[in-house]
Amino acid sequence: IVLQNARQGDIQNIIDIIDQYGWTKQWLMNIGDRKGKILDQAIQKRKPKTILELGTFLGYSSLRIISQLPDNVLFITIEADLQSVEIARIIFEYAGVTNR
Repeated sequence: IVLQNARQGDIQNIIDIIDQYGWTKQWLMNIGDRKGKILDQAIQKRKPKTILELGTFLGYSSLRIISQLPDNVLFITIEADLQSVEIARIIFEYAGVTNR
């Protein structure tokens, strides 16, 4: 859905497309837009130097987190499910965040 509907390199647009799909088509196992705003605020307030995310799934939360971080912050995400890893990798490449 992301590759067909979102603008390449536009993190916020990709997040919005995933949110829209989750609200209108199928439930998704991600933080979503409502709780995601709380996550955004926590990152802005704490200004972390390193973030470790356990569980990537589609990479939605990763994109939300990365969108709040300056380039000098280390972000690591870990996912055990190989199918989720591949999907997230494709989305990260499309978003242009593989170097983060």
